Amino acid sequence: MSLFEVQATYGTPALLRLLAGLAGFLLLHLIRLPLVLATRVLDAATRRMDAIARPPAPPHRPPPPSGAV
Repeated sequence: MSLFEVQATYGTPALLRLLAGLAGFLLLHLIRLPLVLATRVLDAATRRMDAIARPPAPPHRPPPPSGAV
């Protein structure tokens, strides 16, 4: 159904409500985008700082055989 058919069938107020809903949906996603990007940047920075701050793990030594003293 095109916008012109919506206007012809339901009138101008229904068309305006439809366009307001679409505009609200787009606005919410445009607001969300910078927040998602900031979250990804903070996550990458935190992971990098954790990798720098964490001491390297000691080499893994297997346990001695059970029969050895």
